[in-house]
Amino acid sequence: MKKVNVSFENLLAGLILRFGKASSIDLKVVQDDLFNKFGVAMSPFVIDYHGISNYIMKVGDNYYPISDDAKVVLEDKQGKFMKSYLESLSVEDFVLLKLAEYGNIPEYMFGTLLGEEQEKVVSKLVEDFKVVYVWNNDVPHEDYQELQLTSLGEARVFELQYSEQVQEFRELLISSGYDANLTPDFLRTQDFTKGVYEILNIDNFLLYCNKYDRAPMSQNLPVDNKKIIL
Repeated sequence: MKKVNVSFENLLAGLILRFGKASSIDLKVVQDDLFNKFGVAMSPFVIDYHGISNYIMKVGDNYYPISDDAKVVLEDKQGKFMKSYLESLSVEDFVLLKLAEYGNIPEYMFGTLLGEEQEKVVSKLVEDFKVVYVWNNDVPHEDYQELQLTSLGEARVFELQYSEQVQEFRELLISSGYDANLTPDFLRTQDFTKGVYEILNIDNFLLYCNKYDRAPMSQNLPVDNKKIIL
């Protein structure tokens, strides 16, 4: 795992530039992802951004640039690593990670929790069966729709959170003659409350193949990701 140094200021500046705003959920999601991928640990009690404080404003839970001119300063303050990392993080994956962190997101809160750029990808995520709209009727006569991860969405979140371990597992499948293309379909059937290595092992993979009538050996066949398991 490559170790890097990232400050809260780098993170905040980068998120504002990438998504037009940054909320506490955005910050938490990226902090967790940086820790999982690079071992970057940030103290939740050290929130220092004095170098950009004159160029951003906070409205509710969201930070915004005060002007287009301010983005020039933010560009410099985010640093090369943060810029590269955020450019590699797709908007779709970021929304999935936010759903995993926050839970179901009510449709009426899309503007607050997602923002314009992230809201645009919701229809694509629905089309790809990674999220689904469900009705919340907890309060009588005040039903509303909210966005929820499907099993395929949860599997993608697992791949993102444990990318190194999933890659090692795929390589193990290939070296053992098994079909690594089944990995996403395999993951969507798993109980993610279990430990990562309780999930990512050959015995568990073969159990999945037997239960769901999959041919485990590599045949270079595409996996049909449109068979949804909610």
